[in-house]
Amino acid sequence: MPAPDQPPGQLTRNTAYLTVASIVQKILAFAYFVVFANLIGTQNTGSFFFAVSFANLFGIFVDLGFSPMVIRDVARDPSRARAIYSAVMRFKVWTAITTTVALVGIAPFIIHDALTRWLLVLAALVMVFESFALTAYGVLRGLQRLRFEAVGSTISQVLILLVGVTGLVATRQPIWLGIALLAASLFNVTYATTRLRAALPPSAGTGPAGLPWSKRAMSPFFLSGLFVRVYAYVDTVLVGLLSTSHYVGLYGAAYRITYALQFLPVAFNTSVYPALSQAFELSRERLEHLIVLSLRGLSFLSFPIAALIIVHARPILALITPEFVDAALALQISIASVPFLFINLFLTSLLNAMNRQVNNTIGLGGVVTVNVLLNLMLIPQWQHVGASIAALASAITFTVYGFIAARDRIAWRSLGAFAVRLGLATAAMTLVSLVLVDRLPVLVSLALGGGVYVIGSMLARSISRSELALLVRQLRQRGSV
Repeated sequence: MPAPDQPPGQLTRNTAYLTVASIVQKILAFAYFVVFANLIGTQNTGSFFFAVSFANLFGIFVDLGFSPMVIRDVARDPSRARAIYSAVMRFKVWTAITTTVALVGIAPFIIHDALTRWLLVLAALVMVFESFALTAYGVLRGLQRLRFEAVGSTISQVLILLVGVTGLVATRQPIWLGIALLAASLFNVTYATTRLRAALPPSAGTGPAGLPWSKRAMSPFFLSGLFVRVYAYVDTVLVGLLSTSHYVGLYGAAYRITYALQFLPVAFNTSVYPALSQAFELSRERLEHLIVLSLRGLSFLSFPIAALIIVHARPILALITPEFVDAALALQISIASVPFLFINLFLTSLLNAMNRQVNNTIGLGGVVTVNVLLNLMLIPQWQHVGASIAALASAITFTVYGFIAARDRIAWRSLGAFAVRLGLATAAMTLVSLVLVDRLPVLVSLALGGGVYVIGSMLARSISRSELALLVRQLRQRGSV
């Protein structure tokens, strides 16, 4: 039985659930990072980051890209939810066993210290449980029950914070980082499974034992998932393999600060994607106008953030822990990618909205190739700084590719004039910040720099109040999609 159309109010609520949960989780995760980095130091922090990244890199071989197909097919026909879930979970048991055995078997040949090995074992178990939870949440997404995922993932992050901080304060043993992850993932998979069983339609049958998709149908999803995993984790893994845990810790500090800002474009794109899809179907003019407004809004936000953190990199890292000051150059390079990352997330949504998903997969594959090659070339000589350079170059590569792929829908002339005004306001803010950074406390200097940017933007008319209001109205109309 096909699923009914999603009511506008429910779409809006579902968007809000995941957006708020994502923001809360990233705030809690960054707070946790600040605490444990001070308690265990750079070396142990690097061991933890390496173990988690190495395990997550293997995670695609457990999931195999099932999640998008689960969500799609359950949404199309909720009566098949139980059959789809059962088939996927039966298959995942075997992929989980095989992947975990392979991961633990490889570990002794590439990891030489006991702490990292034990952290990797715990991270492998977490990888499995999170993959199981991902399938349950995928079915719940297909059934339009997104609040359960928002609640479960948020409580899991709270558990990580509570268990991890309590264990570290009491013992100062870094193994508690892995124990905290394991405790949270056990809760998450239990909660997700319990909520799913209560939400499954009564008429759902068990269905056949085999997977409901052919290998050919699964291949694009697996390939896309593989690219995403490699792009997200290979840099940290290569820093660990080609240098030491100390440099992994320094790179992790730069990465965490950059990653903490991702909730902004994620929240924005969650809201704008339905509006883009609707505009693509209804009006080319409206789509082009929405693209320009979105790119202006994201640039208006991301460029000053990047410039402020570049100027204040050393004092910001010193606030976390003095040991991370050596990561200042890596942070300055990594944070320079923020405007491109913001724009890339939007371009990905735009291409999907225009039914150009193949362009996204091709672009991501190319970027992953560039990223891996640059990391292999740069890390042996420049360690964490080399990884940051590779990350920046990769982000720029996808931005250029995305603009080329969507060039027929972008009003370049409007963006060119805006770029000049934005550059003037950002330059004024940067000059003032350079004068203040060594004279005032970092938070005061950041606030004053931000104030100069706001005033400069008003004078240069980087983006008008009417344009911001129009963009907000467009996003509020997403529920009508």
